[in-house]
Amino acid sequence: MKRALVIQMLILGFKPRQMQNILEISAAMVSQFKANYAMADIKGLKLKYKASNRYLSGNK
Repeated sequence: MKRALVIQMLILGFKPRQMQNILEISAAMVSQFKANYAMADIKGLKLKYKASNRYLSGNK
């Protein structure tokens, strides 16, 4: 959600420092979201996290 808000706020003319304070995220995250969007458009904002396998099976 914050990824999309960062891009919207950039389009509306907000400064990174303002976004940092409003969204309570670091300046590095703002820069990262901006770079990902510039490189891959909307697909660059997609979360790339993949959960790991469970250590215990359902029987244990």
